[in-house]
Amino acid sequence: LWKMQLLDDDHIFIRYASEDVVTLKTMEPNNHSSSLFVVYNIWKNKIVAIYGNQSAELLYLYENFCDSFRNANLAMQSQYTCSPSNNIYSNLIHQRFKQTMIGARGGGVQEATKRILAQLPISAQSYSSSPFLDLSLYSYDDKFVSVLERPKACAEFPIRFFARDSGLLKFRIYAGVQNQQANSGRR
Repeated sequence: LWKMQLLDDDHIFIRYASEDVVTLKTMEPNNHSSSLFVVYNIWKNKIVAIYGNQSAELLYLYENFCDSFRNANLAMQSQYTCSPSNNIYSNLIHQRFKQTMIGARGGGVQEATKRILAQLPISAQSYSSSPFLDLSLYSYDDKFVSVLERPKACAEFPIRFFARDSGLLKFRIYAGVQNQQANSGRR
């Protein structure tokens, strides 16, 4: 057992991997081993489905029902969740990412599937539902900020947010470099 997450009140999504991956003896789990994904019904003590790490069916489910993998508590559904399954702009970013992996040297459909499914299961605390990150309201450079909370490169310049309807600059966020710019201007 490597990782798991709640999908809803009845189901757990479990990822099984080899011992080397779980104990971090293998640095690249995607290349050296396979993993299995299991959907388990808690109350019926029953395995509902099993998928391999190259499963086209699981990729389809993830891409089209992404919110089910991200937000275990859909009863308190936020109006600002932005994912490839509910937002056209987020879907375009996801498809661009997928096509980049397919077209890369050593890539292909199976490699892209493995890399996308390697993100699963997703920690419930990994996503931000801020209205400022809603891609239907704003466009921004997703290299420096995204709804997925993970380490990002810090830009030298402020991250600019443009209104999706007008294309006008609405605001900027200085990612911790504002004081450095102010000090460099005084020299």
